[in-house]
Amino acid sequence: MAKEFDYYRIRSIDYTSDFASGATIVPLVSCAFFYFIGFETQFLSWIKIAVFSSLAGILFLAWRRHFFHELYVKGVDVTGRIDSAQAFKRGGSRVEYKYEYQGEKYWRGNTLTASSFRKYGFSEGDEVVLRIDPKNPRRAVIRDIYFLLDVRINQ
Repeated sequence: MAKEFDYYRIRSIDYTSDFASGATIVPLVSCAFFYFIGFETQFLSWIKIAVFSSLAGILFLAWRRHFFHELYVKGVDVTGRIDSAQAFKRGGSRVEYKYEYQGEKYWRGNTLTASSFRKYGFSEGDEVVLRIDPKNPRRAVIRDIYFLLDVRINQ
């Protein structure tokens, strides 16, 4: 069981973070490709695209890391139920769940990579432990996928 915050693990599970990582790297690789094969006109176009998309991807990844770290450190655990679990044709999946916190009902979801979705085999009606932000309970993730914690539920 993980006891320390592990963003690299989260990035491999979270489809959004995984996609942003690719958006950061692919344009730079394409830019290098055009440079090394000698197409200067394509290189100049790609360098602008690569710099912009890489900066946007890096900022987005920094925001995601901050989001997950805050939930890891300051979040509280609640029990929820899977409302739907769907795999996408082009990769990734969406797991939506309902939960209650301090008398309010919420409905949220996480977008997972295809491999993590298959590994955990979610089904409608399954009970899951969620880690939520007590200041903004709409911010939630499935605790045992993202953080691998073994702690008791506290509301």
